[in-house]
Amino acid sequence: MDIRRRALLVTPIVLATTRARAQGAVSEGLPPRNQTLILENPEGTIRNAGWFNIWTINAGGSYTGLQQLAMDTLWYLDPERGLKGIWENALAAEPPIYNADFTEMTVKL
Repeated sequence: MDIRRRALLVTPIVLATTRARAQGAVSEGLPPRNQTLILENPEGTIRNAGWFNIWTINAGGSYTGLQQLAMDTLWYLDPERGLKGIWENALAAEPPIYNADFTEMTVKL
């Protein structure tokens, strides 16, 4: 079978399965519009999305608040406050909860 004939046979099958997968993804995965938060980066378009590192000079996102929105931590630790007051909750609701042998950790958001 030559390549043109094979392409004519395979192309409709590929297009049909691609469309079916796309329709399934839309019905399953997208949240309702009234539960969607759309944000605009105050710096405009990131110049190089693969190089978005807030610790690099001129990389973007380090001075307009984007780092607080997208890259916050679960907790801040303040060693100067002593053992009882060391945890400062940021994204987490409370300090982590460990199991008896410290192999699992639960985080309440």
